[in-house]
Amino acid sequence: MFERVAAPLSSSPPSRSAALNLGGLENYGLDPALLPDALAIRDWLLAEAARAVDLGRVLSGFAGCLNALGVPVDRMTTAIDALHSEYSGIGRFWTLEEGATYQLFPHGPESDRLYAESPFAHVHRTREWLLLDLSQTPDDRFGVIPDLKAAGYRHYLVVPIFFTHGSHNGITFATRAPGGFTERGLKLLRFVMPTLAFVLEIRSVNLRLENVLRIYVGDEPHRAILSGTIRRG
Repeated sequence: MFERVAAPLSSSPPSRSAALNLGGLENYGLDPALLPDALAIRDWLLAEAARAVDLGRVLSGFAGCLNALGVPVDRMTTAIDALHSEYSGIGRFWTLEEGATYQLFPHGPESDRLYAESPFAHVHRTREWLLLDLSQTPDDRFGVIPDLKAAGYRHYLVVPIFFTHGSHNGITFATRAPGGFTERGLKLLRFVMPTLAFVLEIRSVNLRLENVLRIYVGDEPHRAILSGTIRRG
């Protein structure tokens, strides 16, 4: 799915910029020994995931990358805000057994209530990651908790994602591994999360632009505009 390329060894001392870069790793708590693995995932996100047509395949590929590096992910979901008259957002779901699916979140008070009681609303308020040991989490903490327990998951991680235009989004990870998510795995996720958020935002902006153009100029003209076939003048 992706490959790591070893950098040539150098006999010269590291430059000041390289030293600053290694210092930056400490901001994520990332051991420099994990850098090749972390960069491999980041490169995959920028080189392949950003160009993928189907976001479901991006989730599947991202989960595959993490599992290949020893970060056990059995379930992943995203909730992305949408600018659309018929739905307020798009939820995508990936599990190891069933692959990727999606759901459109309708407008209305019921959707607002479900969001307000969800783990996404919690992390949007705190602006912090939330890691739950499901063996120690009461069923009434969030509506999804009983389902996660019934499916045999051990740890549940919720991460808020804030796009530059202000919308609140998020991603979750769940694992059945007996030891849950390790400190190594969490550090790896913290390092690659800004890149994943960047890719998700680009895709969201492109989808919004496509929807607006389709509404104002129609299906065929909007494709021509986005492809560059039709230009001003």
